Amino acid sequence: MKVLAFLLLAALPMPAWTGETGYATREIELRAQPAGGSAIAGKVPAAQKFEIVGEEKAWVRIQAGALNGWTLLFYVMKGEPAQSVSAGRTASELWNLGTDRSKGQITSTIGVRGIDEEQLKAAHFNAEELKRLEAQLVAKEAGDAFASEGGLVARKVADLPEPGL
Repeated sequence: MKVLAFLLLAALPMPAWTGETGYATREIELRAQPAGGSAIAGKVPAAQKFEIVGEEKAWVRIQAGALNGWTLLFYVMKGEPAQSVSAGRTASELWNLGTDRSKGQITSTIGVRGIDEEQLKAAHFNAEELKRLEAQLVAKEAGDAFASEGGLVARKVADLPEPGL
């Protein structure tokens, strides 16, 4: 029976980030479990590289040397840290705000920061990420059906007035 359960679990698709490398956008506390009140397992300094070994909703499990624990996805960026970007203020903080919005789940954001000139200069094109993003495209009809299922309706929003008027 245990073997059957293991085989079923092994057949499940792995989360998109599992097995990738990443780094901390700021100093982060690792938790023993994917919950804010869980015991602190250690701290990882800003720009520290690590392996992403698990994912659960807004949490990712990372392996940073001997440390292993959970942190919020908001503070994790895939890939290598940019050398000229100050820690804690990367474009990933904006990019990582998107989460799964399945029925019944509530999504909240921690905050949104703009991108400064230094970060914009350090940005680089990533064809693989563009392909992954384009793979998420759906037809207008499918988007309209999804919005209708969720009880969303289109609303006209007036343009903002020109500054100084």
